[in-house]
Amino acid sequence: DGRLMQNMRSYHETGERAVAVSEDGGETFGPLRLDKALKTPVCQGSVLRLSWPEDASLGGRSRIVFSSPRGKKRARLSVWVSYDEGQTWPIAKLVHAGGAAYSNLIALPDAKVGVLYEKDGYKSITLATFDLAWLEGSVQ
Repeated sequence: DGRLMQNMRSYHETGERAVAVSEDGGETFGPLRLDKALKTPVCQGSVLRLSWPEDASLGGRSRIVFSSPRGKKRARLSVWVSYDEGQTWPIAKLVHAGGAAYSNLIALPDAKVGVLYEKDGYKSITLATFDLAWLEGSVQ
């Protein structure tokens, strides 16, 4: 619908991500809010629009995916899914339990997703891939 969501690391003591939405393509942004569902350390995360409601090939459902370490430390890289344009994040899946930091998401063929991330104290950069069945819970 033309809105643009900015998802920012927050320096707030609760570890909640800061979010602001633009109604005019990024010229201006509305008020900042802290997202209580996205508890992350102060760390770069990634947001990816995976599907639109009009996309029948992916179930006619809006999906936005977010990746970041989870909790207070740079560890437990996780991915979250929103079906309501980033208002709520009902699904959170663990990608890597150990040390993890900056991540980047990419849409891959066949409705798969890749997440490239710093791993184990910045010793390596790793690519993990997953599909919608794993992401949405029908496969653990």
